[in-house]
Amino acid sequence: MTGVALRGSSVWVMGALLVVSCTRSGEPCVAPNCGVGYECLANTCTPLGAEPVPKDTIRVVLEPAAVGGSNGPDTRAGTMDLGREFAALYLRFDHAWKRDGTVVRAFLLLEPGDHPDVRGEDLPLHVWTVQGPWTPSRIAIGARPSLASPHARGLLRMNPTSVARIDVTKVILALAERSEDHGVAVIVRERHGSAPIRTGSSGGAPRLELYVRAR
Repeated sequence: MTGVALRGSSVWVMGALLVVSCTRSGEPCVAPNCGVGYECLANTCTPLGAEPVPKDTIRVVLEPAAVGGSNGPDTRAGTMDLGREFAALYLRFDHAWKRDGTVVRAFLLLEPGDHPDVRGEDLPLHVWTVQGPWTPSRIAIGARPSLASPHARGLLRMNPTSVARIDVTKVILALAERSEDHGVAVIVRERHGSAPIRTGSSGGAPRLELYVRAR
């Protein structure tokens, strides 16, 4: 593999995760603490003293091989407004990583775009596996493949805005077991003003961060 991240390629490096605030065990971040006996590592509450990822894993970062946006993507501006009602962002990644090892942890990183409608409210995000084939052009005209469990939840910080890091481990493990991998969809269940997410055409592509143990 190459040493520079390109669309559909991967970068192999060893790394640690930032420590941020969150709430109950396994919940995405919403508060300054996780509760008694827990701390926040990689946007997920874990028992005190736990490692965010096993030390014997390798970090793999992927940019999407395909990006599709429904309900008003602005491809020229390089953003997709997830705050709009029924908005969905579809992402498909190169699945060559399946041959290289076993995924232990996985995170989906989404960068907020410029000029969000900041209300001081965090935006709940939901990630599902996609059941059928799709293309960006078909998604843009309203065609939507079915979605299926497992389901992951995350938060997009709105005040101040910051990169959303969603724990999608169970979602990626499910895709690893399927003969056909059609990627994931990120949706918001209710309207939330403006919440632009960068799609990569002008920088800031969504990224899939994998922690892989060699077989």
